[in-house]
Amino acid sequence: MLLSFSRKDINEEQYAYLLKKYQDEYYSLSMRLYNLYNSNRPQAVSIARYELHNLTYASRSAFMTGHEDAVDFVNNVDRFLDHFGFKQQLADLSGCSSSRTEEISDKALATTRYSQAEQLFNDGNFISAKAISYETLNGLLAEPSYNRCRMLELVGRCEAEMGNIEKAKHCYAEAIDVGSIIPSTKSVKQLLGVVYANLGLILQQVMDFDGAHDAYEKSMKLREEIGDKQEAFDTKLNLGTVDIYLGRYKAAKEKIAEALDYFRSISLHSSEAYALHNLGLLYEVTNEWTKAEKCFRDSAAIKVRMGNMNGMNGAVSSWMQLASVYHKAGKFGHAESWYRKCLSELEKSPSYYVSYSNTLTLLGE
Repeated sequence: MLLSFSRKDINEEQYAYLLKKYQDEYYSLSMRLYNLYNSNRPQAVSIARYELHNLTYASRSAFMTGHEDAVDFVNNVDRFLDHFGFKQQLADLSGCSSSRTEEISDKALATTRYSQAEQLFNDGNFISAKAISYETLNGLLAEPSYNRCRMLELVGRCEAEMGNIEKAKHCYAEAIDVGSIIPSTKSVKQLLGVVYANLGLILQQVMDFDGAHDAYEKSMKLREEIGDKQEAFDTKLNLGTVDIYLGRYKAAKEKIAEALDYFRSISLHSSEAYALHNLGLLYEVTNEWTKAEKCFRDSAAIKVRMGNMNGMNGAVSSWMQLASVYHKAGKFGHAESWYRKCLSELEKSPSYYVSYSNTLTLLGE
């Protein structure tokens, strides 16, 4: 039962307490919706639309009253305002503090610039995203802050996508330094979980598997602390994959199987396909050809149903590994058939020329 009262019925202290509780509840909802958006977008959008008035009011008031998670709160709500096409509301939210102090205005500007850079990054425009991020970093106050940490993480992602691995590592290291100094709120822990996960990814790419394992473990610990279950299992899957390269096959199988079971339990099919592919890699390394074949076939089938054909995690990558398994098992006719299937898909796009060329080389063998 809701109790109705007017503002004059309570004193300032009571009002501040109730407002803070209100902000906390809707900040918590915004976090859950932000995570749900990646696994069940229609449900997240439906809930956000129903609660949009409360979400926008709570996030705006959180910013104005100096709530410790205000910046993250505004960013979470930004996603849905942009999704619904509410440009005026989005502009109002981003600029809600324009009449406040210079410090709060700086936070609002940083939040707006971060959203712009993030959108450019998601569109594949890494150069522009990087430029806006560096410009914003240079305009921030020198002392450690959540905004500085978050911008450093985004710059690191841009550098990594552009192949500047050492610069990316430097950005992530600086973000970790900043994050370790500022108050350890849930938002900060969530952000550091992302930073460590991204650091693990680039260390894995340059075959620093011990370093990647350490980064992934720190990411998983932070994500488990704040209850980000899906992200924790994403990291566990990456840990299991690194265990393969470190020769820890038993540990790898346990981690990947646990992640696979979780993704299936929540019907997160894209992650299920990724886990199956990596489990196939484990079986391929341990010469368990039949198990590897099934994993790669199942992974590719899910990807095809989802329309995810090319790219690092597309169906072609699983077909390629399936061909590799047949090749190693001495089933050359099967291997040739799957290599040709890969070629027929890769030749549809000139952007996959390198993969096309590599597949031709394998077919020649």
